[in-house]
This record gives sequence, C-alpha cells and structure tokens, in this order.
Amino acid sequence: MEFVAATKDGLIVYDASQIEESGESGDWSTGKCTDGRNVKVLASMPCPPNAFGFAWSDDGALLASVCDEGVRVYDANKRYKVVQELEKVAPDVQGRAGGVRALYFSPLKNFLVTYEKWDPQYPENVHVWALQGKRAGERIRSCTLNHYTSGALPVMLINWTPDESHCLELVPGVGVVVHDGDLETPTEQEDDERVIPEPNIANFLIAPAPQRDACWVAVYVPQASMVARVSLYHLSKPSKLVMELNLPKKVKDCQMLWNFEGSALLANAMSDVDETGNSYFGSTYLYWLKPEDRKKAEVCGADKGLVQDLAWSPTSNEFMVIVGMLPAAVNLYNGTTGKLEKSLGNSKRNTLKWNPFGRFAAVAGFGTLPGDLDFYDRSKDETVASLRAALTVDCSWFADGRHFMAATVAPRMNEGNQITVYKYTGDPVLKMEFKPAVVEGRHEDTGAGARTKTQAFLFAARWRPDGTKKHEDRAASPPRDGEKRVKGLPTSAAPGTAYAPVTNAYRPR
Repeated sequence: MEFVAATKDGLIVYDASQIEESGESGDWSTGKCTDGRNVKVLASMPCPPNAFGFAWSDDGALLASVCDEGVRVYDANKRYKVVQELEKVAPDVQGRAGGVRALYFSPLKNFLVTYEKWDPQYPENVHVWALQGKRAGERIRSCTLNHYTSGALPVMLINWTPDESHCLELVPGVGVVVHDGDLETPTEQEDDERVIPEPNIANFLIAPAPQRDACWVAVYVPQASMVARVSLYHLSKPSKLVMELNLPKKVKDCQMLWNFEGSALLANAMSDVDETGNSYFGSTYLYWLKPEDRKKAEVCGADKGLVQDLAWSPTSNEFMVIVGMLPAAVNLYNGTTGKLEKSLGNSKRNTLKWNPFGRFAAVAGFGTLPGDLDFYDRSKDETVASLRAALTVDCSWFADGRHFMAATVAPRMNEGNQITVYKYTGDPVLKMEFKPAVVEGRHEDTGAGARTKTQAFLFAARWRPDGTKKHEDRAASPPRDGEKRVKGLPTSAAPGTAYAPVTNAYRPR
C-alpha cells in the first residue's frame, strides 16, 4: 500500500500497510498521523518546491520525478535507487526559468516523454527518451507543444498502443503520424498510408485494447468552418475513416473515454452556451459510439442537464453517469447498446471512481459540495458505507480495491492540506495533515504591497500501481449486527453529517 506525496519539500513515499505507535515528535515528513501513530516512510526525494511533475510507470516499478537539472528515474523495487538521470534540453533564457514541467512513461516503460516550458528561442519542448537497451538515456525524438508553460497537459502529443507496437504523434496541420513503436525509423509525414489525415486535430485517444488485431483511435476536431466532430480510425489502415460524429454547434471541447476492451467510446461534448437557459455553466452532450457496427447514439442531451461526471467500469461493459442539476441523477448504462440499464436515484454528487475490479464505486460530492461520499457495491446494488470527506480535491482507489484515498491538495486548496485513507466500509485507516509546525503571520510585505502567506504543503498524492497483480477481487464483508445497508444510493447526506435544517429568517423582537 505504497503511495507518494508531492510536498513542498520534495517527494515522500509512504507505506500505508505499516503504521506503528510513536512518540509525540515528528510531522508529515516523518510519517506522523493525526492520532499520533506513524506511517513508515520508505524514501524521500528532492524536487522543485511546487512539484511540477512526477509519474509512475504503469506497473509501478519506476517513479520519475522532475528536478532542477531535468528528470530522475527511481527503481521502486530497489528502495527507490536512482537508475537514470536525464538533463533538461533547453537552458534558462534571459532569466526565464525553463526545465521539465510534466512527464509520463510509455505503457511498457521503454520510453519516457518529457514536456519542458516552451520558449520561442527553443521551440522544441517535447522530448522522447529511451530507457532500455543500447539507446538508454538517449533523446530519440523531439517536437513542439506551443505555449505550454506548466501544469496539466492540454494534449499528449506522443503516445503508444498498449503493446508499444505503434507510436502515434500528433502533428498540427498534418494529423496523427503512425510510427513503429521503437521509433528507430520514424514515419515520414508524406507517407499517406501511415497518417491519420486530420490536419485540424486537437486531441486523440488510443483504445486500451486491440480489436481485430489493431487498436481503434478516436480523434477530436474542434469547430472551425464546420462544426466540431469526433472521428474513428482503425490502425490496420490509419488513413481510412471508419465513422464520424458531428457535434452540435458552439461545442468548445470534447472528453473521450474508451471502455476497457476498446470496443466502444463515450464522447462528452461541452459548450459554454446553454440554449435552454437552465444552466449558468453551459451544456453537455454525451454520445455513445461503437465503431465495429458503425453505431452511435445520444445518451444525454442538453435537455437532461449538465454531465457532472462519467466513468466506464474497468471490468464490465457498462458505464455510470451523474447528470442534471443537483440533486443529480446517477444512472447505469449498458455499454453494448448505450441504453439506460438502471437508475440509482438522485443525490448531491458530482464525482465517480470505480475500484479496479468494478465491484465498488465511490460516488461523491466534492468541489463546491460538502464532501459526502458513498461506497456503492455494484454486485449487490447497495451502499456499503456513507461518510463525509470534506474539502477533498483528489481521490483514488488502491490496487486491492478496498482502500480509498481522499486528499486535499494545492493549488485548489492552499490550506488544510491532508491525506486520509478509508476502507470501503467507511472506517478511516490513517489521516496525515500537511501543515507548518508553527503558524506564522498571515501577511507579509515584500515591498510591493502586502501578500497573504499560504500554507500550501501538499500538491499531489498517488498510489503506487500494482504491477504484480497480486490483489484479487473480494466481496464485501457482511454488515455488522444491527446495521442495515441502503439499496441503491442514499438520497440524503451521510449519517451524522446532515445539512443544516431550513429555518425562517431572523426577525428582532
């Protein structure tokens, strides 16, 4: 149960399975929890104070972290020993700090892709590094992501199929160029047979599993002279369009999600304009597409309200959607047909997280909502536990499917940073607060006016992926004596956390 926390003082790796009694001294850097116990600290690694980027490999064997010099790669199986150091490519220019800002591994960890801060004097800011074989440590390809500075990537320019047999590169004005996975002999842009011809492409998504010996690729083309659209191609013949979906007018972006077997796609188109006038936050249009049969259907239109969140089951061909004004409807759909299968009720929720086995789903109301969290058992259609995880910004399931992390992180929340781990039964396992030992004055004057100091100490928290697949799906334990589980999802707040009752306006005597 290892997880990494990106803190103001660097990366810290903890083991949540090893919690021991301890004395009063120490803080989060030594693994101290709020109840006085200590979580074992496995490793501490330096990184920039704002934790620009780090990434696990898909099997959890490697951890890469941004550092001032470039990137360091650590072997998690060798006590986080440094196994590779990659220098940043572009130097700092005229006082402008550059360096790597984001990164990710290829599916089989043969390559690492780094994104540096874009600078007009060094326009190539996306680099592919080989990590294995004779080319280990070499930069083997570079391209440009214009105007990228830091933070979440607007698009992944380079990505691989799950078996790394193909590497796809988005080239503006051309489309998606399909290279061999090893990138030893890159494809020329003029090779029409190996290019997905979408010159105005904004994003693409590769299916997570092959169908008919090759993967599907979904392409999003934003609105220009024509309406925005989603197009589907098959890598057996990348240049041939299989099917496309024209989106409504005024769509600004589109979220695309493949199911676990790579046979069906959800396209959630988002617009800043709500023609019905029901929502200040715009409108969404959710579509289901099945390229094998050339089928497509609208799941939720603008009249249904805003799609709050959606997620495919990781093991079954079905998906869950939270849609509508709060309290929103939580619905299950059949992934084979795209049709409604079951309604779980209406509640004030806006976040969905399936566990790795598709047995439990965390259905929560985070962000501007109080933080009510339900653990729903799909196999029994009942809620195992309900609780309140207030101020949660990021959350995820551990690989065993029975432990859930809820974290309050900066920059969304610059105070009260913390990590809490719960069991699926709602019982807390640990809570670690990231706060200063001494709270200083809230304001400082730097000569340019007074500024408010923040207590931003935690920027991200991530479980270590399970590459050994040692965890197995297990059913929920029977309820305790006298405990009765709710069928479906509860419609009210978690027990003991009910909203304040409605009262009349105060009038003086």
